[in-house]
Amino acid sequence: MRPYRYQVQGFEWDPDPLQYSLAAGPPGMSINASTGLVAWIPQIAGSYPVTVRVEDGRGGWDEQPYLLEVCGFAGGTRFVPLATSLGHRDLLYIGLNC
Repeated sequence: MRPYRYQVQGFEWDPDPLQYSLAAGPPGMSINASTGLVAWIPQIAGSYPVTVRVEDGRGGWDEQPYLLEVCGFAGGTRFVPLATSLGHRDLLYIGLNC
């Protein structure tokens, strides 16, 4: 199957550095804590719940859940949003560009 790459984009009103993490994801999926780049190589077709998280180190955070559907060896992937942004204290916003 094709590798999955996804660039999460977090925005912060203050100049605080952002840290990215996976709150949920399939085994083997990773995210670069500094850049927000999600990487994974699917092993089998199926639906995988994913939640990406971004924090500003000062108590502000946001999460975005989505469903990643892997469509088989010849197919691609499809993204299904599960909910809207869950930001706290209105400090952060995650834009998921699928």
